[in-house]
Amino acid sequence: MNAAKAVSASSKSTNTGCLILFGSVFLLFGIAFFYFVTIQPLFRVLSTGNWNEAQATITRSEVVEDRDGDGTTYSPKIHFEYVVDDQLLHSENWSTGFLSTSVESTSLAVVERYPVGSQHVCYVDPDDPKNAVLDRSYQKSNLWGSLALIFAGVGCGMVWYFLRQRRTVQPLQAAGQQMLVSSGTLGLVPRSVDSQDCPWQDRIGPQRLVSAQGRITTFLVVLFITLFWNGISWVLFLGAWSDSHLFGIAFMGLFVLIGMALIFASVYSFMKIFNPVIAIALSNGAPHPGETLDVAWESSGPVQRLRALKLSIIGEEVVTYVRGTTTSTERRVFQRLPLANVTSESEMRFGSVSVDLPQAIIHSFEAPNNKIVWSVEVHGSIPWWPDVHETMPFAIRPTTVSEYAKELT
Repeated sequence: MNAAKAVSASSKSTNTGCLILFGSVFLLFGIAFFYFVTIQPLFRVLSTGNWNEAQATITRSEVVEDRDGDGTTYSPKIHFEYVVDDQLLHSENWSTGFLSTSVESTSLAVVERYPVGSQHVCYVDPDDPKNAVLDRSYQKSNLWGSLALIFAGVGCGMVWYFLRQRRTVQPLQAAGQQMLVSSGTLGLVPRSVDSQDCPWQDRIGPQRLVSAQGRITTFLVVLFITLFWNGISWVLFLGAWSDSHLFGIAFMGLFVLIGMALIFASVYSFMKIFNPVIAIALSNGAPHPGETLDVAWESSGPVQRLRALKLSIIGEEVVTYVRGTTTSTERRVFQRLPLANVTSESEMRFGSVSVDLPQAIIHSFEAPNNKIVWSVEVHGSIPWWPDVHETMPFAIRPTTVSEYAKELT
């Protein structure tokens, strides 16, 4: 067996730093949006408590419609005049804080409350008489800014998790240690496995497998779909609700329910980020049929939460069907080779096993519409939490005539 190779953690450290930066953007955006939309108007309300009262006359009252690529929004425009120290002043700040809304009836209600020519009490800033408002109460529309706390929470969780991961990587870099398994004979050598990379010699030798789809990538994709879907469906639903359109409420209610399911899926995928990380190493990243393959695993993170860890080698047939303009892909597991099923914490943290690949096993293959994919499937069950379920692809190369003759000798 080949000598163990050192694991370079520099790329992992760089990726971790980028993800920390990405999480920080989420955190800062959520905090900033929450402050300017929800908290700052509250400060304005509190500051108007000692403002002076004056008599105001409404000179303009209308709903302004703003159309752009994102849709149509409505906002009330209320202009009024008032007298302070025999000086006629004008203002259009009818409230301490109001957001444009896609629901026209909300702005219409404000306009109906302040018709042109009507008399109202306004509140004037004693330090700046040109600053006056008609309504100094806190507007419920500003509470929408609280939704930004979801972004802040996601960003905070990402930064905390990846900072923790970074602390576990840096000591290995400083000490120049090697991740070794199987009594120091098998090195966890990080190497990406691309099924389109045909030369088998690039995969031969000790190899560390990576998950077919990262947890962060999955979460970000689901989160993007969730925000996009709910952003549209909720706007249309609230519009139908404000207009008391029963059919619209019932129709858009179905889309809102789907959006709620997507929110659950986002939370579920976010929780999976904090699962234990299972590293898999193979003695040969491209074994041929009939070869004895050494498989090792090493778990990090909250391993104590795992109830059981199960590893298998699976062979899948992936077929792509093209029917007119519709393309669909189907996956079918045609072979499964059990590797290990452990329940003790020590065995789940570290272990290795040898498996004899069948001589008649079919090798990896790829064509335009079908391919054979081999993977190490990892399943860790966790009570009351999303399970660890990942597939890590590798290759099985066909046995050449020279290799077969070498085995016979």
